[in-house]
Amino acid sequence: MRLSPIQALLIASTLAGCETMNRAAQAPEAPAPPVVTQEDEHAVESASKKADAREALEHKVHLAAERLALQEREMHESGKQFEDRVRFANVELGMAQAKLDIFRESVMPERLANERLSLASVKDRAQQAADELAQIEIMYEDQDLDDLTAEFVVSRGRRNAERAAQRIGIMEIGFARLENHELPQEEQGLSLAVEKAASALHRLHSDHEIDHKRKELALEEARFALHTLAKELDGLHEHEHGHDHEDGHEHEHGESEAHEDHQ
Repeated sequence: MRLSPIQALLIASTLAGCETMNRAAQAPEAPAPPVVTQEDEHAVESASKKADAREALEHKVHLAAERLALQEREMHESGKQFEDRVRFANVELGMAQAKLDIFRESVMPERLANERLSLASVKDRAQQAADELAQIEIMYEDQDLDDLTAEFVVSRGRRNAERAAQRIGIMEIGFARLENHELPQEEQGLSLAVEKAASALHRLHSDHEIDHKRKELALEEARFALHTLAKELDGLHEHEHGHDHEDGHEHEHGESEAHEDHQ
């Protein structure tokens, strides 16, 4: 019997559908998507939080270690700076003391000796002028003082003697001022410089002692903070490893029970 074109097309479609159904029946079933339970979600969230906490704690440990290293470096640098400052302060104190010693041993005696010598020379010249005036007066005693030459010589002798006497007074006042005021004030100023240098050295030691103690406390606090954080991090690691070990045992126990059930 001869088929019409429509009948042939229907038969071909039916055969193709049957072949597709046979292939689908023979093909392996696709695995079912895993079922995510609420407990699994909590476990994932808990693990994420633990990881974040561990990372934050590790960061704190790192910062504490950096802080401790900085404290130790500051302690070292402070010690070196203190040694340099003490050396400079000792040099300044030595220089101030040397100036005072030289002033007392050499400068002050020399200046007084020079002024005494100058005053003695002035007194000698004044005495010479007085002696010359006396001789002139004796020489022209019996002569008529109306003589211009005699009057000139006697007047000049008198002026020289008066000026020499005035110079003695000025020199004596200057010497007294030098001995009683100027030199003692200079000595006091040099002594004050020594006292300031000694006080600065003492204050330097005192300040360093306080600063050193403060840095020791800060260093001890940094060490304690690092030790505490490191101990906390070690405890966290031990807890995580212990928890993982327990999970492993539970997993092995579950597999064993499943194997027994299968048997």
